[in-house]
Amino acid sequence: EASTRIESACSEDDFDRNLSGDDSREYAAYLPLGMYQAHNLCGLGDADWVCFPGQAGVELLIAGVSVSGGAAVKLEIYSNAGDLLAAVQASDLGRTAALLWTPPATGNYYLKVTPLVEGLAGTDARYSLWAGQPKKTYLVTIGR
Repeated sequence: EASTRIESACSEDDFDRNLSGDDSREYAAYLPLGMYQAHNLCGLGDADWVCFPGQAGVELLIAGVSVSGGAAVKLEIYSNAGDLLAAVQASDLGRTAALLWTPPATGNYYLKVTPLVEGLAGTDARYSLWAGQPKKTYLVTIGR
């Protein structure tokens, strides 16, 4: 037997509480490179938008990291003109969604974040966003 509980109300994150919210591209919150930003999936079908800078040819790691409540997200990157450039989703509930992506031109880009599955919402369905240059580690392997 399984049960599902949907909160009738939830506490919005700081970005949803600002005057215009972050539920559309025109009101996207700014995400500085190398900084984490805390969000939640408050309200059924919540979409969070952020804007981040990109430099042509410089690879970025974009991640939606599950923090609690089984949060798992889909990430979509859009150009300034509204064209979909890349997308990725978490593999399961409570998992991180991440992608390596290289901007085609220098400028601002938009990231749309939506729940992995319909009905995933709540005050405790929290995730963090991060965008920045990845740190790569190369390991030497020696075989005999």
